[in-house]
Amino acid sequence: MKSLKNILIYILSMIFLLSLTASFEGEKIIDHNLMGLDLSSDQMKLAFYDKYSLMDQMDTEGPDREGEQYVMGNSGDVIFYYQRVLRMLGHMDKEPDGNFDQTTKDAVVAYQREKGLESNGTLDYATLEQLDLEEPGYTTGQQGEEILQYQEILYYLDYLEEKPQGTYDVATTTAVRSYQQDKGLAETGILDMETMDALYREPITYGPEKEGEPIQLLQEKLIYLEYLFGTADGKFGSMTTDAVTRFQQDQGLEQTGLLDPDTVEALNRLVEVTP
Repeated sequence: MKSLKNILIYILSMIFLLSLTASFEGEKIIDHNLMGLDLSSDQMKLAFYDKYSLMDQMDTEGPDREGEQYVMGNSGDVIFYYQRVLRMLGHMDKEPDGNFDQTTKDAVVAYQREKGLESNGTLDYATLEQLDLEEPGYTTGQQGEEILQYQEILYYLDYLEEKPQGTYDVATTTAVRSYQQDKGLAETGILDMETMDALYREPITYGPEKEGEPIQLLQEKLIYLEYLFGTADGKFGSMTTDAVTRFQQDQGLEQTGLLDPDTVEALNRLVEVTP
């Protein structure tokens, strides 16, 4: 299938991400990639499939594949995946949850009508095959938790100036296009799977004038280690810079005052559980 390679690449990156984010809810341990981004919501948990079972399901030829279909009442990882595709294509407003409900059926019907398929509201063989040919992505006007997660990466990489809110606006389009240009990707301004995969691989460095939950969690660790005093507010100010610099000095790290991957790794090693 045309987009199978992109799909599998994305799946592998999501599986890798699961290993990084599994401890966010209980321990709030922050890794040097995607540190602290909230990917542990109920909607996102189903994003992480078993890669072998999904590969088998999506790369099957012959009668078994032709007989594959999903209807209202079904649930699972494959449905979650196609909900995401339908959402990216603008046919579904709700966040994917892996449950084939009425909203999902309506989205399937809308897609089938657009493509001239039988409008039966079922993810049947013909509909699955057509969806597999798509190269979906988020674009201007869409909003949601997944968009916010990628916006936050762009924000911490300095492609977005303002802390994002989850709406794919003109600033996000411009940021995505600039990122794509820097990475040698097709400059579409669309947050497609190739761009998402590249963003997930980015190491993040937190510095002055940034804010957010990842910084708050790291401040909590600095407070626990008595390098920072007061309340962790998630804003990277001068006191945080001073605390990070002193921590780096004690750990034999380059004294940049920035929460770079090496510094975060050292913090995680010393404080496995955020108080």
